[in-house]
Amino acid sequence: MRINHFLSIFAAFAICACSAEKPVKIIFDTDLGNDNDDAMALDILHKYVDAGKVDLLAVMCNRNTDACATLTDILNTWYGHPDIPIGRVKDGVDIDNIYEFDQKICDLKNEDGTPMFLPTASSPSEYGEPTSLYRKLLSEAKDHSVTIVSVGYFTNVARLLESGPDEYSELNGVELVKKKVKEFSVMAGDFSERHDPEFNVICDIPSSKKFFELVPVPVFISPVDVGMAVLYPCSSIENDFNWGVKHPMIEIYVRYSQMPYDKCTFDLTSVLYAVEPELFTVGEPGDVEVEDDSRVTLQPNPEGMCRVLSVTDEQNHQIVNRFKEILTTKPAWMAAE
Repeated sequence: MRINHFLSIFAAFAICACSAEKPVKIIFDTDLGNDNDDAMALDILHKYVDAGKVDLLAVMCNRNTDACATLTDILNTWYGHPDIPIGRVKDGVDIDNIYEFDQKICDLKNEDGTPMFLPTASSPSEYGEPTSLYRKLLSEAKDHSVTIVSVGYFTNVARLLESGPDEYSELNGVELVKKKVKEFSVMAGDFSERHDPEFNVICDIPSSKKFFELVPVPVFISPVDVGMAVLYPCSSIENDFNWGVKHPMIEIYVRYSQMPYDKCTFDLTSVLYAVEPELFTVGEPGDVEVEDDSRVTLQPNPEGMCRVLSVTDEQNHQIVNRFKEILTTKPAWMAAE
């Protein structure tokens, strides 16, 4: 066995220090294409899958573009997990995005004009409708076994909660979630003294309101100030991925903004909490209220479903090191070569 092969396998298993633990069953709901942290979060999920730490049941796309789902497919395919189902929001909210970043990444070409990355699906029409896919997967799951990680608009998860009985379950959405979902880990809101509007909430305020009004299971919220405080170092992007292949997450990172820059880890923190919650400080329970202008507040309530995460300086340092450890681990297919 080659030494570098051994080291890559060892690094992958280091992500999952206790292989006897059952993998966390996760459905990931993302607005991939608005920012580059979604791609980094999906990278972490695929590394967890390689290590046996996560069973990624599906990726739901809440950004209303075909390119969002196609880019998700490109990433799933590149990481060696092309069979993970993808849901593409139907009639979702539209926002002004003049950069069309997701489409630009899908259209990347090599010097010879061939596509830099390819999806598995031949057409966006092959991706499922999120509410139906959610209900199918949850109906098949064991009770209280699924964690939903939502890091974009609340469109899909609100529609799930508002859904009625169908071919997959006689339960309505709230009942189905209460029976099958263990918890939500979401990136949303500004709960600081600034109390500013936040992107994920403001993009679909009615769905944000509906989600927090109806959700019947615990919700752990990584707010905007956590993502702003925990920065992924650009030096790692520049120095730690010289693997001799085109890497979609790196292409997304370097093309998103003017290099060099350290990256806020908004969406990464919600993924990390879902699998390694011990790295965070968890606040007291309460009820989240979403105002008409998208600002959010947490009203203390011992019986409330929502808790807001925070990090100490020491936890911040630990989390950055953890991100570097996971992201710089080669995917399993590459380690096996």
